[in-house]
Amino acid sequence: PPASAGSARAAPIVLECDVLVVGSGAGGGVAAATLAAAGHRVLVLEKGPFVPPEEVSGCEAEGIGRQYEKGGLLVTSDGAMTLLAGSCLGGGTTVNWACCIPTPKPVREEWADPKGAHRLGAFTSDEFEESTYTVLSRIGASTKGVTHNPNNQALLAGCESLGYPCDATMQNFREPSLRQAGWCCFGEAYNNKQGGLATYLADAARAGAKFLDKARVTRVLFEGGGGAR
Repeated sequence: PPASAGSARAAPIVLECDVLVVGSGAGGGVAAATLAAAGHRVLVLEKGPFVPPEEVSGCEAEGIGRQYEKGGLLVTSDGAMTLLAGSCLGGGTTVNWACCIPTPKPVREEWADPKGAHRLGAFTSDEFEESTYTVLSRIGASTKGVTHNPNNQALLAGCESLGYPCDATMQNFREPSLRQAGWCCFGEAYNNKQGGLATYLADAARAGAKFLDKARVTRVLFEGGGGAR
């Protein structure tokens, strides 16, 4: 379990590290594990709480209230769309539905287009491809054993009869047929879903990384070598 930042009136905590990782979601977890394995002293800060598996009830109201940004009520500035985002140790990997879909090639090409709005060439690199499948392998993402409810079965049958391409999406469950898989978006009590808590954050901890939950980062100051900023 991580240490907790406590109340705003608590005495300042002085911690030393080589690398500070802000956020413990999909990106932060992989970064923390990789850097800790390389021998760096890693500290991970998470503004949300750590919810131990034994405290996960599977109740929708409790799960959303404790583990989602703004209790699941985060909306865009114009109020047109609700955004569901994890705000807990493990971030989105703790509250997602276990579907693991590699970024589609047309989307990556759009992001990498040198004449486009983003111009992020790394998304079409071999390194990005290799990194994606390294992560999918570590979290056990697979279509093996995935079962479908009647709604999905009807959709698959309809696509097949119309000649539309369709397939199951990979899921990162150790045991995909368990009934409780349907409630994993409210927290996971059995480590069946191989999200950050069961994989990369656990790897980071074994390599010596430290964690601090309920720690909202508002600014980072760098002192020396050109002054603070």
